[in-house]
Amino acid sequence: MANPGAIPTLAVAPLTTYPHQALGVDSTLAVPKPPSRGAVLAVLGAVTLLTFVLALASRACSPGVVPASPLDGRPLDALVSIDAPVPVDAPAVEPIDAAFQPTIPPDAPGPATTLLEVQTRPEGASIKVGDQMRRSPARFALPAGHHTVIAELPGYEPERREVDLLATEHLTQEIQFTKKIVVNRPVPVTMGRLTIRTTPYSEVFTGGRKIGEAPFADLVMLAGSYTLTFKNPTRPTTTKRVTITAGKTTKLSFALPL
Repeated sequence: MANPGAIPTLAVAPLTTYPHQALGVDSTLAVPKPPSRGAVLAVLGAVTLLTFVLALASRACSPGVVPASPLDGRPLDALVSIDAPVPVDAPAVEPIDAAFQPTIPPDAPGPATTLLEVQTRPEGASIKVGDQMRRSPARFALPAGHHTVIAELPGYEPERREVDLLATEHLTQEIQFTKKIVVNRPVPVTMGRLTIRTTPYSEVFTGGRKIGEAPFADLVMLAGSYTLTFKNPTRPTTTKRVTITAGKTTKLSFALPL
């Protein structure tokens, strides 16, 4: 007899079968087999072919490319060649930066040049025109316009010329040196000067050496005493004694005797 206050218990038999066996399913159908190598290669081939077809369709729709007709009998690789030549009538494509290349203006023409030739008498003078310097005879390539020519030669005063040159002109400028530089050299203290005036003229000698023809002035001589002889074809020979003082001028003036 059952105890009315007892808690009923359920007896559970241990499960010793797999789920598919409990459901009455064949074990050969319940566990899937892995795909074979051939099936995998077939799927990959199909995906590759699909990708290739899509690439062909995209290239055929690109502007400037004419899709090849499948009826022309050419092989497929020739139809999809990446190196296919561009049609002859295709527009030329300029570089992207062609519009940004700067435009260089042509060089402005320089000033017209002229040729100036300078000749001097005597030659060998130093010629200066602007910042150019040559030795005469000289040539100068100069711009057209006004120029100053300066010529210098030892022993002469400088010469200056103003010239105006026209475009493409060849001008020759001659310069004659006429102003000699007179150098007054100081007389040494052992030297003096002699000035003689005779009427009429006479040739003056000392010790048989002719020193001049009177009248003359400021003849430099060593200080000392001299015997001078005066000769004139129409007058008798006359002799005079003079003394030259250092640093001074001795003057003698007289008329030749008849």
